[in-house]
Amino acid sequence: MRMHFLDFLAKLKIRFDRGRGYLVLYTFITITFLVVDRLKGYGITSDIILSLGKHGTTKLTLIIITVAFAGIILLGHIDIKGKFFQREMETLAWLNPVTKYTFKRYDEMDEKLDLLLKKIEEIESRLKEIERKDNHD
Repeated sequence: MRMHFLDFLAKLKIRFDRGRGYLVLYTFITITFLVVDRLKGYGITSDIILSLGKHGTTKLTLIIITVAFAGIILLGHIDIKGKFFQREMETLAWLNPVTKYTFKRYDEMDEKLDLLLKKIEEIESRLKEIERKDNHD
């Protein structure tokens, strides 16, 4: 029963973490609306809003959101192309005990394979010596 409960908690955490990424988008849009509203209150954006015509506040908000999304996408692209994402995933993988165990087992198998290959080479060289002796006799 306990193992099932831990599996349930792990799956719940995964869903929560995935949902949190979407919550960031909601928070970003909400903050953008608040910033535009606050700037409008200070009169900073009045010239910009007037130059955008009818529904200037909405247009300004959409422009800010579009520019910000483009900036976020550009930063994400730089993150991926700069291999930062890859390094982050490698670091997270090395912190995972299952990954550590898996690579430890791979290393052990690699060492055993090297020993096996050396023994095969020894056997092949002995066979060649025996063949040479048989051919000379």
